[in-house]
Amino acid sequence: MPCLTVRDNTERPVTVEIGSNILVGRDTDRLRAEVANVLAGEAKRGAVPPLWDGHAADRIADALEKWWATRF
Repeated sequence: MPCLTVRDNTERPVTVEIGSNILVGRDTDRLRAEVANVLAGEAKRGAVPPLWDGHAADRIADALEKWWATRF
């Protein structure tokens, strides 16, 4: 699913780099055009960023568990 960000920047620039996100900014004409592309099935195709697999919490918990184990 394509993502349109209605801002001038994003905290996740990798999404723009790999094509899964388009920074539309505050340009309403561009927003209309990009929405039309999405609805027409002509949206930019991108990929899921590496490690964005829904398992971030598992990796964080593992890292915290390892860190905690070294503390005591």
